Amino acid sequence: MKDRVISLVGYPAVESMIEKSEMSFEQWRDRGIIHTIEGKTGLIHYDIKACSSLGGGSVFSEDRYTAVFSLIGVR
Repeated sequence: MKDRVISLVGYPAVESMIEKSEMSFEQWRDRGIIHTIEGKTGLIHYDIKACSSLGGGSVFSEDRYTAVFSLIGVR
């Protein structure tokens, strides 16, 4: 899984919208690469700098040859 392309997908809470009491249901996606996966804990270390409000968002692995996505974690 090292060096595999992953996608982080979720519905972030944008701070400026929270202050204005507005709601946004816009789904965001960011892509990155897996650096390491810890053997004992299963923690995935990747290079995506996603905002903290994407907590609970899905982490998908992408097979670039078949274009198949697999859920591999939750942020």
